[in-house]
Amino acid sequence: MTRKSLRGEEPRTAGAVRLLLYTLFFISGFTGLVYEVAWVRLFTGVFGNTTYSVTAVLAAFMAGLALGGWLFGGLIDTKKRALAVYAALEAGIALFAVLITLAVPLLDPVYRYLHGILNFSNTLLTSARFVLSFMLVIIPTVLMGGTLPVIARFFVRHLGQVGTGTGLLYGLNTLGAATGCLVTGFYLIKSFGVRETVFISAAINLAIALTVLVAARRGTDETFSETSTESKTPDSPSSISRDYARIFLLLAAAAGFVSLSCEILWTRLLVFMLKTTVYAFSTMLTTFLLGIGLGSLAFTLLDRRLGIRNHLRLWGYLQWGIAASVFLSLLAFGAMAGMRADTLSTGTGWTGNLLGSTLMPSVAVMALPTFLTGMAFPAAVAVFSRRISRFGESLGTLYAASTAGSIAGCVVTGFLLVTYAGTQGSIIIMVLISGCAATVALVMAERPPDGKRAPLAGFLTRKLAPWSAVLAALFVLPGDYLFSYYNKGEAMHDPSSVIDYAHEGIEGITTVHHFAGGHRVISTGSINVAGTAYTLRTTQKLQAHIPMLLHPAPRLVCQIGFGSGETSRIVTSYDIDRLDVVEISSSVIETSGSSATSTAALSEIPGSAR
Repeated sequence: MTRKSLRGEEPRTAGAVRLLLYTLFFISGFTGLVYEVAWVRLFTGVFGNTTYSVTAVLAAFMAGLALGGWLFGGLIDTKKRALAVYAALEAGIALFAVLITLAVPLLDPVYRYLHGILNFSNTLLTSARFVLSFMLVIIPTVLMGGTLPVIARFFVRHLGQVGTGTGLLYGLNTLGAATGCLVTGFYLIKSFGVRETVFISAAINLAIALTVLVAARRGTDETFSETSTESKTPDSPSSISRDYARIFLLLAAAAGFVSLSCEILWTRLLVFMLKTTVYAFSTMLTTFLLGIGLGSLAFTLLDRRLGIRNHLRLWGYLQWGIAASVFLSLLAFGAMAGMRADTLSTGTGWTGNLLGSTLMPSVAVMALPTFLTGMAFPAAVAVFSRRISRFGESLGTLYAASTAGSIAGCVVTGFLLVTYAGTQGSIIIMVLISGCAATVALVMAERPPDGKRAPLAGFLTRKLAPWSAVLAALFVLPGDYLFSYYNKGEAMHDPSSVIDYAHEGIEGITTVHHFAGGHRVISTGSINVAGTAYTLRTTQKLQAHIPMLLHPAPRLVCQIGFGSGETSRIVTSYDIDRLDVVEISSSVIETSGSSATSTAALSEIPGSAR
């Protein structure tokens, strides 16, 4: 279709093409999360189901997205046919997704070889695991990362559409991702298996590519030039100055850092209420993505209705809102600690229990901060984009910076913060980072066009006043505010539960509880690991006696899961040469050796195992 026909004879066809492309980009988001969930399953089957391997796969996945956004964002500004490039990206994703899925099982001997030569250093082994993951997923994830700037380059024709156009596309794609996460976790893998789910998703990507090629013949697919009426000066209220561009990239990275860090921290806490099941994790991730998608769409509506002129100031206010809502999420966990188990029940049967015990707590904690996070990204794009002729480069660079921050948030929070600052301390750190980013953004937004400084009184009132409320709240909050919440999982089953001890580990939070009946348990999240109750004691003893009695002459023994050490104690009472104990969580070992679970403490409980 020519430009003339679009303006005159076939406007309805042009509108239909745009609607079709929006729908296809929604479906593209769906397939992206299908791949992520399925590949994590495949890679953990080869590398081990640990926090290290999962984090390595997700970090490699996001690194590819960041690199793809940066590469294709700059590339698409020089191309004439954005839709043809987008179709090629979708086809490439389909091809390499299938190849990766077929290649992952072949890594097993490679990993065994690496383990044999690097088993003296967990750091080197983890690094090798990350390199293998990165090499496999880098090509399709780079292609995935390029889809947003490429398709956005087709839709956004002038700077006035930067925020609304990006918000609509990013929101639709993220809502598609939320749908893909939910459907994959609850239906696809269960019904078809991991490999078959990837093949189905690849077929969908290929269908998207073919449909886009057909649509390109019916609509415009040409380069866009910046005219004098579309350009804006560097000092216009809707875009950032050249001097502040690098600073704002750091702020965008900090926002990405906070976003993924909070996801990790919320997940660690929600498992006490939701149980560590596949359905619970899928529901939490779906809620997270749903909030971001709806927030992005809300920004589009807000910008169209109000015609926001200073997106930098709006972004700063949104960051303050994120800081406040993250702090409120911390308070929400404390409030849920004393909530009755049936308070969130929304019905009877499996569906009612799922909605009440899984969806509602996730929404209560994540809804507001993720909604504001979703609004902040298109606002940031409007701030960072200064020329329409380089819009793809601006969007790709900002997307890469935000994703790089998310990678750092995933690694730093998962490996360092939760261990040294604890979950509560880590959440407070996220509040402070968001507050700092908000303050810097609002200070930059205050600079008038003539370059004069804003009045000092106004600066102190509007930029530093929120810090007084933040610092006051942080000082009032007890350092062990979340300790009672760690009792939530056990208290839901037995209201007499009292928590004695909690240990923050990389793999999760391990706790010790005692009950009115006199027994005690060790739990990771909401799952009992060991205890002195009759059933738990019997399980620990039989795990040792049965295999030892069935084997004619056991000499070398391997035990999976340490628990309280009771099983190991019984095994060593037999005449064996060696016992190897494999425990996935170092936190369990630390807890088992703590004073809360010592032999002396257990001996005070009648009938306890020694």
